[in-house]
Amino acid sequence: MALTSIETDSAPIILGNVSVNFENTPMSPHKKLKKWIVVWLNTTLNRQQEIDEYSSELQYSNQTSIQLFSDSDKCADFVLNVYDENVCLILSTTDSETLLPVIHDWPQLKFFYILGEIKNLNVSWTKTWKKVKGLFANINLICDQLKQDIRQSEYDLASISIVSPSTSGENNELDSSFMYSQLLKDTILNMHYDAKAKEEFIDYLRKQYADNSSTLISVNKFEQNYCPQSSILWFTREPFIYEKVNHALRTQDSDIIVLMGFFIHDLHYEIKRLHDQNQLSQVKFVYRGQGLSESDFERLKRNKGGLLSFNNFLSTSVNEQVSQLFASSSADAEGLVGIKFRIEIEPSMSSPPFTTIKQASQFPDEEEILFSMHTVFRVSDIEQIDNKMWQVKLTLTNESDERLKQVTEYIRLEIENGSADKSLGSLLLRMGKFDSAKKIYEKILQSISNDDYRTQIDLLNMLGLIELSKCNYDAALVFYQKILNLWPLPSGYSDLNFDFVYSNIAMIYKSMENYVQAEEFFRIVIESREASSSCKPTDLGAAYSNFAVINNLLGRHTIAGKYFEKSLEIFECYLPSAHPDLSMLYNNIGMINHAIGERAIALQYFEKALKVQEKSLPHTHPALATQ
Repeated sequence: MALTSIETDSAPIILGNVSVNFENTPMSPHKKLKKWIVVWLNTTLNRQQEIDEYSSELQYSNQTSIQLFSDSDKCADFVLNVYDENVCLILSTTDSETLLPVIHDWPQLKFFYILGEIKNLNVSWTKTWKKVKGLFANINLICDQLKQDIRQSEYDLASISIVSPSTSGENNELDSSFMYSQLLKDTILNMHYDAKAKEEFIDYLRKQYADNSSTLISVNKFEQNYCPQSSILWFTREPFIYEKVNHALRTQDSDIIVLMGFFIHDLHYEIKRLHDQNQLSQVKFVYRGQGLSESDFERLKRNKGGLLSFNNFLSTSVNEQVSQLFASSSADAEGLVGIKFRIEIEPSMSSPPFTTIKQASQFPDEEEILFSMHTVFRVSDIEQIDNKMWQVKLTLTNESDERLKQVTEYIRLEIENGSADKSLGSLLLRMGKFDSAKKIYEKILQSISNDDYRTQIDLLNMLGLIELSKCNYDAALVFYQKILNLWPLPSGYSDLNFDFVYSNIAMIYKSMENYVQAEEFFRIVIESREASSSCKPTDLGAAYSNFAVINNLLGRHTIAGKYFEKSLEIFECYLPSAHPDLSMLYNNIGMINHAIGERAIALQYFEKALKVQEKSLPHTHPALATQ
């Protein structure tokens, strides 16, 4: 099912019953995972061997890049030119008094560590600077503190999805990322992975950390020793694993999620295996301390009683004091509210899985409990502890919002398309991750046999539509011509209908503003689908809508209105009320009413379209980028 739009040069997509609308507006890229750089300004230590030992210890302990300077001006110049990394700066007691007033507020500088003796520094003076983490007598103490501070920063980045407790059909706070995170999780967990998946990930890591010898040592160990049963150990002890997994999940970075799919799969099922073996019957509450942005916290307060999920693997602790420390540390950070989550769990609950990782953790004293990704909780209460600290009480649940469940299940059926790989591609298309989907389709196409016509046709169709999304019309037509060249098909493929090819060719002509040619192809599609006893009603509704769009562009507003009404009657009967294709149809009807001067009616349909989009599309989808 595919719809085209009046108001933009959008190109639709169709694969069986998968539909996505493309916009020419480029999607905003996800914020890159920032690396950490430790900058050490040393104007007092002159023994090179000692410097080398210290810098080696810093890099090995934290798997960060290390930059050494003996000149304060050169050090400042270097920091000023850092844009995509977080900088931790180590200063001597003497240098700190000179430099802190000048550079403290530079945004790339996250933390300061003063190396020296207390007698050489006015300690109370350092407390006036929020980013100063303390005064340290030796580099080993700084290494330990760095680990904690980087870990805390990762905690504070954990993203949440929220579903409002409201059951009103008009509620527009349905967090679509909640739905797409669940679909992405289910698809990844249903995929099969071979040894090549691990090899591709290792190749990627070696390129990413080519300038970091200590991390490359860990990557080599990962290559030699990793097995699914060791996934928790690697996740908890190696920053290059933990950071990339959780960053990819919280930002829905599809390229990294696909690349690390084998590890995400292994980690989930290892947590589940341990959960099934050990029900943790003595544990009733676990805790997590972190910072939330002020805007996220306000959203959370508005939705007390609703559902909340963390979009990554969630680390918690049986030790309440540990969470208190993390929360209070975040409360001091600018723009953050310190949150202590108190989570009530039911150990006998079969899902979602969670397990103790005390034996594997780098911090065994914290008594960590690790939950699998996209674990859902009910927000039972929110209470203030002090000025910038709040306690949020959560209850573990396997409940689901009925509106969300309805749309999720409908889209799940739409994206199911044979193999799990193809289903993942279909999901990424619906999420607007076009380049990631293209990589998947190309990979599958290279692996199938030449006589697998059904899969070839599906993949060529998708690749053509991705080219169409980029306005590469000639390239798109090449893919559709390849499909037509397969005709006539051998016996056994009589159920295949090529009307979707004609529909997509029509859309190319529409994008090229050859409306007469587009109208001819859309007419063929309608005739084919009306004559077919196996055509799904929603596919016929899409054909009516596309035909209406073209007639509107040709100035035939009466014909366009007639076919929009026919499409609307079908869609409102067969689609969930929050389905994204309804938003496109409402928008199209709004445009035609605007064109004939019915602006009040047009506004009503535009508002209905926007409400559906806010409920059903990920926040990063191109269709919402220009709202």
